[in-house]
Formats: sequence, structure tokens, C-alpha cells
Amino acid sequence: MIVAIGAGVISTICATALTYAWGRRFMDLSPYEIISLHSTELVEKVGAHHRYTWTREMVIKARRRDVRLIEATFYWTGRTKKQFLCEPLVGEHMILDGKVTEEDHGVHRWIYLGRPMGRHEEVRTGIRLTFEDDAQAMQCFIRERPTCRIRHLEIRLRFPVTEEPKSVTAIYSPSRGEYSEVIASRSLRPERIADPGMGTVDFVLINDKHRRDTALGMRWAS
Repeated sequence: MIVAIGAGVISTICATALTYAWGRRFMDLSPYEIISLHSTELVEKVGAHHRYTWTREMVIKARRRDVRLIEATFYWTGRTKKQFLCEPLVGEHMILDGKVTEEDHGVHRWIYLGRPMGRHEEVRTGIRLTFEDDAQAMQCFIRERPTCRIRHLEIRLRFPVTEEPKSVTAIYSPSRGEYSEVIASRSLRPERIADPGMGTVDFVLINDKHRRDTALGMRWAS
């Protein structure tokens, strides 16, 4: 009898531990999911430095009622003497700015929709950030790290055709934090797309099987 009770307790403890580990690894308790995320960074020379225009357009689907805030964290590694411009892509939406750069170089921001979303409702939203690295040069990379489930991720790195870099490489980082390892991807290769009419060249990464909390992006060499 005692042996049976002990075995039952051990089985319960093991099952609880496995459920907890599985939940931390696979469960997503985010209030919304990202149907699509299109991230575009335009890099242009302005005298001796660069101007960066980073646009992130998203379609969000609520997983519960009363969703009002959408995470819109940006990062930069350079410094600017000028006031950067941060604006919503949808007129009635507002940007809430944390303003403090954390250890992974990210500055946390949120898009306030101005109203609650209903469960399963889809909303288009986004943010555009424009800044110049006239005080300290930016490092030459772009990355996206969705923290919730995402169905479609597209990253574009855009240059004027006369300023096309010598090389562009896909990179990813499997963990969070400033010191997480950045690895060159062998399975993903940026597609080069030139637009003679606009005088620009894009390098594009598309991933429909992206794992949340994994950073994906590109680095370039001029």
C-alpha cells in the first residue's frame, strides 16, 4: 500500500514537472498573435553618416477580449544628435514610448489602439521610426524577434541602388539578451530585388515557420 502511494506521488511529481517544462517551452499566453509582419529598413547616406527609416507593418489577431496594446520595440546601436521621429502607421493609433534603452539595445514601445479589440478580431497597425547616426555609427544589421506566435514574417533591407552594399547575409539568434549568440544562417538566403523605377535595391527574407523569441535578420558590409 505504501509502495503504491509512493509510486503515485512520484508519478504526480514527474507529470507536473513535465507539464511545467512543456508549458514553458511550447505554450504561448500572449493576448494576440501576428498574422503577418512586414519589416522594412531603408538605409541612406546623409553626408558622412546615414539616415535609417524603419517601418514595421503588422496584422494582429486578438486571442482574447480587451486587447489594447501591441508591442512595438525598436533598437539601435548608434547615437543621434537630432530628435528621432516615431509615428504610427494608422492615424488613430498612438505610440507609448518607454524611452529607456535596455541591455539588449532595445527601447520598448507599444501601439495603443485607442479601443479594445474583440476576441478573434484582426487589426492592421504599425510604426515608423526615422533617425540618423550622426553622433555614433550604427552597427550594420537589422533583426526582428517576435515574442508571440507569428504566421508570416518578411524582412526587407533597402538601399539606394548607388549605395548597394558589397554583401548581405542572413543571421539569427536563438535566445534573448545582449550577449545571445548571433549565427549566420545557411538555410536562409536574402533575395535581391532591384527596382529601377524607384532607384532602390531590396534584400528580402521571408519565413512562414518562424519560432517566437528567435531573432532573424540580416547584416551587411559596405
